[in-house]
Amino acid sequence: MKSFKSAYQEEFSSVVPDGTLLSETKRRMRGAQNRCRQGRRIGYAAVAACLILAFSGAAVLLKDRGAVNPQGTQQSPNGITAQIRTPEEVSRPESLDEPSESVKSEDSQGALPIQSDVEGVKEGERRAIAQSELYSEALYASYIPTSFLPGYAFESASVSKNHDLEAFILSYTDGGYDYIRITIRPYIESDASRMTAAAAIEQYNICEYSIPLADSVPHELYETMHYPIFQAREISEDVLRLRILAVSEQGEDQTQKESMSFSLLCGDTVVEYSIKGAKLEPGAVLDMIQSASFYRS
Repeated sequence: MKSFKSAYQEEFSSVVPDGTLLSETKRRMRGAQNRCRQGRRIGYAAVAACLILAFSGAAVLLKDRGAVNPQGTQQSPNGITAQIRTPEEVSRPESLDEPSESVKSEDSQGALPIQSDVEGVKEGERRAIAQSELYSEALYASYIPTSFLPGYAFESASVSKNHDLEAFILSYTDGGYDYIRITIRPYIESDASRMTAAAAIEQYNICEYSIPLADSVPHELYETMHYPIFQAREISEDVLRLRILAVSEQGEDQTQKESMSFSLLCGDTVVEYSIKGAKLEPGAVLDMIQSASFYRS
């Protein structure tokens, strides 16, 4: 079929345009434009019909698999109802007010508690503990003394976590610069070089050295002299007496004080002590240490 342009050129190429010719040309052009618009409308209608059919098919499929009711549950053909959760509900954590869960292994006799986020401590965080709650801390209570040196009062207690190592820290003070600080934490591999037998006096007898210790203590004795760890059952007045170091307070009066530091290995738990006072009596310090329930078990 010839195009309109070709037919026009054949029919009117030899005719000089006049008013009638121009009118006929415009009429035929308008007719062609109308036919194009009608073709577009038909195409749009076909596309819309396809979309309607597609949505209808999806609706039928969903109906066959199960229906969602206004309460947000889906009823499947076999009668099982499932809860439908929105994306916001999926990303929202469960309530922290729920009780902690427990797990039970096949060979265990009872359930082991799992601490919730409320009870546990996250990396780099610190959880303060009131004095009235000290002996409610299941992991640490048996290592905490039940009596302390005279003149010292509770200052603070907390549980913190650094590099996945959780530690309990307890502080008693005399209201000034004297203190009793106790840290309870798990035993780690690097503690092995600090383990000291009570009989190996030369490894921890700090009384033979003067301050600054960095200048007087031999390098090979550095760890056991500064931070010795004794087996808990080996601690005695004699061991504690060899850990007393005389120190001078800074200030106008230059008061002479005494300090001692040592650690005790209780099973797989290390209990670190750092004590400072005007006069430290080894017998009183030993009584304080052994007032913990660990020594009565």
